[in-house]
Amino acid sequence: MKFLILFTLISYSVMAQDPLTSECTQAAMRFGNGEGDDYVSKDCFDWVKQNKTDQNSISMADKIQVMGHLNLIFISEFKEGKYLTHIIAGKSSGLKNIKAMSLSLEHRELYVLQGQELLVFSMDITGNVGPMRKFQSSTLAPADSVTYLAEGEQLKIGVSGLGKIYPRLIRSK
Repeated sequence: MKFLILFTLISYSVMAQDPLTSECTQAAMRFGNGEGDDYVSKDCFDWVKQNKTDQNSISMADKIQVMGHLNLIFISEFKEGKYLTHIIAGKSSGLKNIKAMSLSLEHRELYVLQGQELLVFSMDITGNVGPMRKFQSSTLAPADSVTYLAEGEQLKIGVSGLGKIYPRLIRSK
């Protein structure tokens, strides 16, 4: 009987999920799928903001702020005297569990580390969009940071402060 009660409690705690987390991850998955409104609520923006860390958020001199959590990215950029916010989400994005992000303003690219993948998105094409480039390797699994190094146009992929530097993998022009 004790085993059954313990199993039930563990099962309930695993299945129980913050309703806002569920709402926001579902809204991100439906975003741009053609089956409904392409709407992500302000509550979801606030949810991402509450869950941001140094690894999954970027802020550059009041010009741009990028925040991501799980499968949803908000890009707020100051243009023409006001902040414009764009979203990257949806099935085509391939976003599942964002661990870290970095960006290159010069190349207008956003680098997203998740699991064994590094996804490269354009900051100018948002919505339910796939990455411009995608790199997969089991060596990325333990990584917890990605940093764009402007000098030398390189990415530093880090594991708890240690890092390996890779060429930025420039797209062919």
